[in-house]
Amino acid sequence: MQGKSFPGSRTSLKLGENELFRKVATNCSLLLRLLAEAGIGLCDSGSLCTRQYEIGGGRDLTVTNEGDSLMGQVTARPKFELIAKSDSTFARFSEDNDYGDDEIVFIKDAGGRVTHAALRGGNQEVWRAKRVK
Repeated sequence: MQGKSFPGSRTSLKLGENELFRKVATNCSLLLRLLAEAGIGLCDSGSLCTRQYEIGGGRDLTVTNEGDSLMGQVTARPKFELIAKSDSTFARFSEDNDYGDDEIVFIKDAGGRVTHAALRGGNQEVWRAKRVK
């Protein structure tokens, strides 16, 4: 099992990638709730809720709050968990799929309102979707 090191940290984690994500996810649900209560999050109302982003070609990204988890699903694809890396960048996680370094990034306007979601993979933007709901 390969360990993970974090720059600037004196700690090296001896966890596999999936185990690391599961452990981080436990704490991220609390982070998401705190962000929502502070009005920083996916919903302008200050609480997490369903949001829809139009990718194009008949595909949408739907983001929902399911219990303590933030979930995403692209039309006709399996659901995946969104694990917070920051208030606007989320790792995609699913026990059934290996998404590698894929991230969903929520893009805000000057007023702090989320207007788009983008999928980044391998440090490149794969698609950008406009918020429609």
